[in-house]
Amino acid sequence: KQWYNAEYGRIMRFLFEFVDREKQKESLVEKLCHRLRATRCDSQWHDMSYCLTLITYNERSVKRLQENFACYQDKLADPTVFENFSLILEKGRKTAKCEEVLADLEERIRACHNRLDSQESPKKKVKAPPQPRNTQTRKSRRPKRQMSSEEEGESSGASSDDFEIKTVPLETTRRNRRNR
Repeated sequence: KQWYNAEYGRIMRFLFEFVDREKQKESLVEKLCHRLRATRCDSQWHDMSYCLTLITYNERSVKRLQENFACYQDKLADPTVFENFSLILEKGRKTAKCEEVLADLEERIRACHNRLDSQESPKKKVKAPPQPRNTQTRKSRRPKRQMSSEEEGESSGASSDDFEIKTVPLETTRRNRRNR
């Protein structure tokens, strides 16, 4: 089962080919971990954890991953995120020479996954929040109601109460402006 969009994966693999300095890798690990903390839906969790799998780990980048454990520990209940972190640990064993740090990190990841999985965390089922529509408020050119001839004599000018306030999608108003 491939959870990520094939196009997204292809693009990320291409971009990560340009990350070759160790300092860049460490910085990316830290930034992606912090980004995982800020994400709200499971598709973003999958994307960020997938990006973490693309990094070649050394001792310092594994330590950064361990230091930022608090940023992603609540996401480990998701099976895909857990699989990605398991893959990261496997890759780390091949390239990094810090077995004790990797063993400690693996123990923490498995313990957290098992604990969260047994609790059925409510964050596990969070969906992407609906995107707000780009709207603006404007006054309509049409009056709310027809005024009788007596009322027209009483009011010399139109007040702001005489117009109806509508919320109209911004795209519609822009389109109308272009057509004028």
